Amino acid sequence: MRAHALVSCALGTLLIGCATSTPGLSPEAVEAEPDTDHLCQLFHSAHEVQTTMPNAQKDMAVIRAELIRRAATTPSEWELTDAGNIQTGMHRCIVFALFGAPTITSMNGPITVYAFQSGDNVTFKDGVVAAFTVVNPR
Repeated sequence: MRAHALVSCALGTLLIGCATSTPGLSPEAVEAEPDTDHLCQLFHSAHEVQTTMPNAQKDMAVIRAELIRRAATTPSEWELTDAGNIQTGMHRCIVFALFGAPTITSMNGPITVYAFQSGDNVTFKDGVVAAFTVVNPR
């Protein structure tokens, strides 16, 4: 749990300044974040701490709206993610929203394999999920 609190504090520092109780993310601050994959990872971090951080659900909504606006994710991908599911054809960003930042990345031409702290592995071909192994179903 400490790691999630640190990630949330880092999120706060990055976008709004870290404090014991942050006012939440503004749509303008989220829109200003240039790294879409990072926003997806921040969504995951907010999801992990939503029971202990009062603004996490609001932050998740702000991040989700921005990712949809950027066309980085689709509404149908969010439906699957909300249910804790993954399927072939999903975008990398939505996988980061589900699993967080990968701990290991292996690239070979158009194929990229990400391993996550949960033990789950996802293989991408040309930027979309081609195969996956889920060790810990959500």
